[in-house]
Amino acid sequence: MNDENLQPVRDRTEAMELGRKGGIASGKARRERKAMRETLEIMMSMPLKGGKNVDIGDVKSFAALKGKNINVSEALALSILQNAMNGNVKAFAQIMELMGENKPGRGTKENNLLEVILAGTMEDMDTDDIPEIEQAADPDSDMVE
Repeated sequence: MNDENLQPVRDRTEAMELGRKGGIASGKARRERKAMRETLEIMMSMPLKGGKNVDIGDVKSFAALKGKNINVSEALALSILQNAMNGNVKAFAQIMELMGENKPGRGTKENNLLEVILAGTMEDMDTDDIPEIEQAADPDSDMVE
């Protein structure tokens, strides 16, 4: 923001009028975002092809998904997963975040799966070198002792 472009409010009525206009614009933007979110939710549940969707829970393997009629959100998840499997580190990080493995603001935890894989030390890791964690269980923790 450029402070030189700011103009002081001259009186109370002008401040009220500007506040009212800002409130109206904010409400309009909020309604537009809500409408877009609702449209995307509908579109994400649509099948990719005409006909009946396959229940993804009934599919027994990743390869068995080929040619099946899945919805848009499942196709997006599949695309991210394929990219991660092809070595796209950003796609892998996105999956880990979506699964709750990489929650922002939680700090780093020992033996983080993402860090191990990115460091490429999975084969070299000796489990005897991992320190035992002797602390009270954190209710927000994913770790099982």
